[in-house]
This record gives sequence, structure tokens and C-alpha cells, in this order.
Amino acid sequence: MPCPRPSGGCERVFSVSFVSTADYSILPLLVRRYAACFPEVEISLTEATSNAQIVALLEGKGHVGLVIPPPHEAMPEALSYLLLLTERLIAAVPENWVRLSLANGWLAPKGLPGAPLILFPRQNAPAFHDLVTGYYAAHGGQARIVQEAIQMQTIISLVSAGMGIALVPASLRNLACTGVSYINLDGPAPVLETGIAWCSADATPTIPGFVNIARDMIAGTN
Repeated sequence: MPCPRPSGGCERVFSVSFVSTADYSILPLLVRRYAACFPEVEISLTEATSNAQIVALLEGKGHVGLVIPPPHEAMPEALSYLLLLTERLIAAVPENWVRLSLANGWLAPKGLPGAPLILFPRQNAPAFHDLVTGYYAAHGGQARIVQEAIQMQTIISLVSAGMGIALVPASLRNLACTGVSYINLDGPAPVLETGIAWCSADATPTIPGFVNIARDMIAGTN
């Protein structure tokens, strides 16, 4: 049976995995509200790529995951999925770079292909990787990837060091970093989706409360 879970009483440790991008957007508020509603439950947080989270959930490891859904394919049938948020990508640029093409303070697509790019490896984050490289391709260019990193904070640090630019979710503005400017992309920007995944057959009683709090947040009722 997919997503096995040992039988037993109500679990008091609730395991939540998350992609690094969620740490600057929906995750902190979601965890705070869950902790306030269920103070008797200990929350265990683990950062992991979406691919690793999905595999772990299918193997019965962990309870819920905040993931970027797989590109060009459906979530595995054994998993349930709830869309949490969508957000535009923006550019993280070294402050001392002036050669990029700006239009009224926004970064024009024509200024991207020549700039060195810092990005997640595709094998670790295929959805995010394809979103960024697809944006380049749609504007007649090819991403010149000079450095890869699997954590968003590391990517921003590399931008700060002047190694290149990065396309990141708009919520990364919450990660203030010396030497980094966040610039909106001119015109339609790629949009990143983040949601909650959990095993449909998992009867752990702590899961519905977490999902319901997320639903209330989406609806603006909590």
C-alpha cells in the first residue's frame, strides 16, 4: 500500500517538510497559526527539495510537505495536494551592476541572456529550473548558468558576492542581504506555485488540522 503509516495513537510530533522558497513566504505564518491552535503538538521542520519530499511522503516518511508541484505532470495519485499561493518571479541583482537593461526601474527581458545566472540544479528542483530557463527561451535567449545551489539563501549570498543574478520568488524581498537589489521583471513574469502535499491514505489526526488552517488562510478567514 502506498504511503504506509504505522498504526497507533494520536501522534504528538507533526513532521512538516518544505522547500527553501516557502521559508520566506507562507511557511512562518502557517506554522505559527498551527502552533497556536494545537500547542500540545510538537512541530518538526525539515528543509528539502520537492522531489525528495514527494518520495518521502510516498514512503510514509513525514506528514505534510510544502512543495513546488512537478512540471508538466500531475502529482502522484497517492498524494493529495492543496495550492497555497502563486507569486511572480523577480530578479535578485548585485547592487553594483549597472549593465543590465532597465525600463523605468524594471528589468527588461533583453537584459537577462548576457548576465551570468545562479540557479537550482534541475535534478533537485526541476519545476523551478524549467520555469526560469523557459522564461529565457520565451524571450529568445538562453540562460547562461554559472553557478548552482540547492538553498535559496545560498543563491542570494552568491548574488551578493557578485557572481551573477538570480530569478527568485517575490517573497524573497523578505530576505534582506547586503549588496543585493531586488528588481521587478518588465512585462509578464513567470509565476511560481507552492502547495501542500500529503498522503491521501494517511489517517494521522494532526494532518486535517494543518490543512484546514491552510484552507482558512487561503480564504482569508483565519
